[in-house]
Amino acid sequence: MLSFAIQIEDAHGLLVMLISFPVIYIGLGVAGVILTALMKYTIAGIYKPDEQPLWSTFVWRTELITGFCENFTNEFFINHLQGTVFLPWYYRLLGMKIGERACILTTDFTEFDLVTMGDDVALNENCTIQTHLFEDRVMKMSRINIGSRVSIGSSSVILYDSFIEDDVKVDDLSLLMKGERLYRGSHWAGSPVKNCRFE
Repeated sequence: MLSFAIQIEDAHGLLVMLISFPVIYIGLGVAGVILTALMKYTIAGIYKPDEQPLWSTFVWRTELITGFCENFTNEFFINHLQGTVFLPWYYRLLGMKIGERACILTTDFTEFDLVTMGDDVALNENCTIQTHLFEDRVMKMSRINIGSRVSIGSSSVILYDSFIEDDVKVDDLSLLMKGERLYRGSHWAGSPVKNCRFE
Protein backbone atom coordinates (compact mmCIF):
# COMPACT_ATOMS: atom_id res chain seq x y z
CA MET A 1 0.00 0.00 0.00
CA LEU A 2 2.86 2.36 0.88
CA SER A 3 4.54 1.55 -2.46
CA PHE A 4 1.34 2.40 -4.33
CA ALA A 5 1.03 5.74 -2.47
CA ILE A 6 4.65 6.61 -3.38
CA GLN A 7 3.94 5.80 -7.03
CA ILE A 8 0.86 8.06 -7.03
CA GLU A 9 2.88 10.85 -5.38
CA ASP A 10 5.67 10.44 -7.99
CA ALA A 11 3.14 10.50 -10.82
CA HIS A 12 1.53 13.64 -9.37
CA GLY A 13 4.94 15.34 -9.09
CA LEU A 14 5.75 14.41 -12.70
CA LEU A 15 2.38 15.76 -13.88
CA VAL A 16 2.93 19.05 -12.01
CA MET A 17 6.42 19.34 -13.55
CA LEU A 18 5.12 18.68 -17.09
CA ILE A 19 2.36 21.26 -16.70
CA SER A 20 4.54 23.91 -15.07
CA PHE A 21 7.56 23.61 -17.39
CA PRO A 22 6.05 25.52 -20.36
CA VAL A 23 4.83 28.27 -18.03
CA ILE A 24 8.26 28.60 -16.40
CA TYR A 25 10.02 28.52 -19.80
CA ILE A 26 7.77 31.25 -21.23
CA GLY A 27 8.21 33.31 -18.06
CA LEU A 28 12.00 33.06 -18.33
CA GLY A 29 11.79 33.87 -22.05
CA VAL A 30 9.79 37.04 -21.36
CA ALA A 31 12.31 37.99 -18.66
CA GLY A 32 15.09 37.49 -21.23
CA VAL A 33 13.26 39.77 -23.69
CA ILE A 34 12.92 42.50 -21.05
CA LEU A 35 16.61 42.14 -20.11
CA THR A 36 17.59 42.39 -23.80
CA ALA A 37 15.54 45.58 -24.26
CA LEU A 38 17.02 47.13 -21.11
CA MET A 39 20.54 46.28 -22.26
CA LYS A 40 19.91 47.61 -25.76
CA TYR A 41 18.64 51.01 -24.61
CA THR A 42 21.17 51.31 -21.76
CA ILE A 43 24.30 50.21 -23.64
CA ALA A 44 23.63 51.14 -27.28
CA GLY A 45 20.73 53.59 -27.08
CA ILE A 46 18.69 54.40 -30.18
CA TYR A 47 20.46 53.66 -33.47
CA LYS A 48 20.67 56.46 -36.03
CA PRO A 49 22.37 56.68 -39.44
CA ASP A 50 26.02 57.22 -38.58
CA GLU A 51 29.65 56.33 -39.24
CA GLN A 52 31.91 55.11 -36.44
CA PRO A 53 35.55 53.97 -36.51
CA LEU A 54 36.07 50.23 -36.11
CA TRP A 55 37.87 50.53 -32.75
CA SER A 56 35.40 52.95 -31.14
CA THR A 57 33.52 52.10 -27.96
CA PHE A 58 30.27 52.42 -29.93
CA VAL A 59 31.22 49.44 -32.09
CA TRP A 60 32.14 47.41 -29.01
CA ARG A 61 28.83 48.29 -27.37
CA THR A 62 26.72 47.46 -30.40
CA GLU A 63 28.62 44.19 -30.93
CA LEU A 64 27.90 43.31 -27.29
CA ILE A 65 24.17 43.79 -27.90
CA THR A 66 24.32 41.82 -31.16
CA GLY A 67 26.23 38.97 -29.49
CA PHE A 68 23.80 38.87 -26.57
CA CYS A 69 20.79 38.73 -28.90
CA GLU A 70 22.29 36.08 -31.19
CA ASN A 71 23.75 33.81 -28.51
CA PHE A 72 21.27 34.16 -25.68
CA THR A 73 17.88 35.73 -26.46
CA ASN A 74 17.46 34.24 -29.93
CA GLU A 75 18.76 30.78 -29.02
CA PHE A 76 16.79 30.52 -25.79
CA PHE A 77 13.45 32.02 -26.81
CA ILE A 78 13.10 34.21 -29.91
CA ASN A 79 13.85 31.50 -32.52
CA HIS A 80 10.71 29.69 -31.31
CA LEU A 81 8.60 32.77 -32.15
CA GLN A 82 9.51 32.95 -35.85
CA GLY A 83 6.44 33.14 -38.06
CA THR A 84 4.14 34.02 -35.15
CA VAL A 85 2.39 37.27 -34.26
CA PHE A 86 4.67 37.58 -31.21
CA LEU A 87 7.97 38.13 -33.02
CA PRO A 88 7.01 41.58 -34.39
CA TRP A 89 6.11 42.60 -30.82
CA TYR A 90 9.67 41.80 -29.72
CA TYR A 91 11.26 43.75 -32.57
CA ARG A 92 8.95 46.71 -32.02
CA LEU A 93 10.10 46.72 -28.39
CA LEU A 94 13.69 47.01 -29.66
CA GLY A 95 12.83 49.94 -31.94
CA MET A 96 11.82 48.50 -35.33
CA LYS A 97 8.82 50.04 -37.08
CA ILE A 98 6.66 47.13 -38.29
CA GLY A 99 3.21 47.32 -39.85
CA GLU A 100 0.38 44.85 -39.34
CA ARG A 101 0.37 41.13 -40.21
CA ALA A 102 4.14 40.81 -40.72
CA CYS A 103 5.44 37.26 -41.13
CA ILE A 104 9.05 37.21 -39.96
CA LEU A 105 11.00 33.97 -40.35
CA THR A 106 14.43 35.43 -39.62
CA THR A 107 16.24 36.93 -36.64
CA ASP A 108 19.08 38.47 -38.64
CA PHE A 109 18.75 42.11 -37.59
CA THR A 110 21.27 44.32 -35.80
CA GLU A 111 20.46 48.05 -35.63
CA PHE A 112 16.75 47.64 -34.98
CA ASP A 113 15.79 51.33 -35.03
CA LEU A 114 16.95 51.66 -38.64
CA VAL A 115 14.40 49.18 -40.07
CA THR A 116 10.92 50.22 -41.22
CA MET A 117 8.40 47.75 -42.68
CA GLY A 118 4.86 48.24 -43.98
CA ASP A 119 1.85 45.91 -43.69
CA ASP A 120 1.72 42.28 -44.87
CA VAL A 121 5.50 41.92 -45.23
CA ALA A 122 7.02 38.43 -45.48
CA LEU A 123 10.67 37.99 -44.53
CA ASN A 124 11.53 34.39 -45.34
CA GLU A 125 14.00 32.04 -43.67
CA ASN A 126 17.51 33.33 -43.01
CA CYS A 127 17.13 36.53 -45.00
CA THR A 128 19.36 39.33 -43.72
CA ILE A 129 18.28 42.92 -43.25
CA GLN A 130 21.77 44.43 -43.08
CA THR A 131 21.71 47.98 -41.68
CA HIS A 132 25.49 48.31 -41.41
CA LEU A 133 28.70 47.41 -43.20
CA PHE A 134 32.36 47.78 -42.27
CA GLU A 135 34.14 49.67 -45.03
CA ASP A 136 37.81 50.67 -44.69
CA ARG A 137 37.66 50.06 -40.95
CA VAL A 138 34.62 52.29 -40.56
CA MET A 139 31.20 51.06 -39.45
CA LYS A 140 28.60 52.70 -41.67
CA MET A 141 24.93 52.46 -40.67
CA SER A 142 21.78 53.66 -42.36
CA ARG A 143 18.10 52.92 -42.83
CA ILE A 144 16.25 50.21 -44.74
CA ASN A 145 12.67 50.92 -45.77
CA ILE A 146 10.45 48.02 -46.83
CA GLY A 147 6.97 48.85 -48.17
CA SER A 148 3.72 46.95 -47.75
CA ARG A 149 3.02 43.51 -49.28
CA VAL A 150 6.73 42.89 -49.89
CA SER A 151 8.20 39.39 -49.94
CA ILE A 152 11.93 38.88 -49.34
CA GLY A 153 13.12 35.38 -50.28
CA SER A 154 15.08 32.93 -48.17
CA SER A 155 18.78 33.65 -47.62
CA SER A 156 18.55 37.00 -49.41
CA VAL A 157 20.50 40.04 -48.20
CA ILE A 158 19.15 43.60 -48.18
CA LEU A 159 21.87 46.21 -47.67
CA TYR A 160 21.45 49.60 -46.03
CA ASP A 161 20.23 52.82 -47.66
CA SER A 162 17.86 50.76 -49.82
CA PHE A 163 14.17 51.43 -50.36
CA ILE A 164 11.71 48.72 -51.40
CA GLU A 165 8.38 50.09 -52.54
CA ASP A 166 5.00 48.33 -52.11
CA ASP A 167 4.11 45.00 -53.78
CA VAL A 168 7.69 43.95 -54.54
CA LYS A 169 9.00 40.40 -54.61
CA VAL A 170 12.69 39.57 -54.12
CA ASP A 171 13.53 35.93 -54.87
CA ASP A 172 15.63 33.56 -52.75
CA LEU A 173 19.44 33.96 -52.61
CA SER A 174 19.30 37.54 -53.88
CA LEU A 175 21.39 40.57 -52.94
CA LEU A 176 20.03 44.11 -52.95
CA MET A 177 23.00 46.49 -53.06
CA LYS A 178 23.12 49.55 -50.82
CA GLY A 179 21.42 52.70 -51.98
CA GLU A 180 19.12 50.98 -54.48
CA ARG A 181 15.36 51.43 -54.90
CA LEU A 182 13.01 48.69 -56.08
CA TYR A 183 9.95 50.25 -57.65
CA ARG A 184 6.36 49.29 -56.92
CA GLY A 185 4.97 46.00 -58.24
CA SER A 186 8.31 44.69 -59.51
CA HIS A 187 9.98 41.28 -59.21
CA TRP A 188 13.72 40.90 -58.62
CA ALA A 189 16.27 38.09 -58.42
CA GLY A 190 20.01 37.50 -58.49
CA SER A 191 23.18 38.73 -56.85
CA PRO A 192 23.06 41.66 -57.31
CA VAL A 193 19.34 41.77 -58.09
CA LYS A 194 18.04 42.27 -61.61
CA ASN A 195 14.46 42.91 -62.68
CA CYS A 196 12.94 39.57 -63.72
CA ARG A 197 10.70 41.24 -66.31
CA PHE A 198 13.70 42.09 -68.49
CA GLU A 199 15.35 38.66 -68.45
